[in-house]
Amino acid sequence: MALATRPDRGRFKDAPALIPGAPAWPGEITGGLNFLSLRFRLTSRELDMLIVGGVLGEAAAGLFKVAKQFSSILAKLTDPLYEAVYPELAKLWANARYVDFERIILRSGALCGGGGLLVFLGFALFGEEIIAWTVGAEFLGPYPVLLFYMLAIAIAVLGVALQTAKAAVR
Repeated sequence: MALATRPDRGRFKDAPALIPGAPAWPGEITGGLNFLSLRFRLTSRELDMLIVGGVLGEAAAGLFKVAKQFSSILAKLTDPLYEAVYPELAKLWANARYVDFERIILRSGALCGGGGLLVFLGFALFGEEIIAWTVGAEFLGPYPVLLFYMLAIAIAVLGVALQTAKAAVR
């Protein structure tokens, strides 16, 4: 069996392929798997949008998207805390310093919970003005949904410290 060359592969143009047209390198296979993984993640994140759009129509899906984007702001604010606290928690757990480990969890939980509560209360008081100012008064329809989403995210933010701790003890 003669080996085919891959003229379209840049510096790997002379890499043999046992079957012409088949991936010769693991990178080609994993690239395809990464693409599929990305598609599944995007679908799972947007599945609720598809359901709302299918059941209630395009206008409702657009309003729901606005509510979802505004509520995601609070969750994005906690990402840096997760990244900053994780190495410290992992080090404390590895050194069996459980009292300090617990103290950091409680402090970061209080910080996230207090911040989430403040953002929720601020949005409950000034949310309609913020929506009208940022995306326009025609998008005030999802305000009640947005408040519900913000409350859910504020509650979820309380658990960021616990998620970090769970990752650190693995």
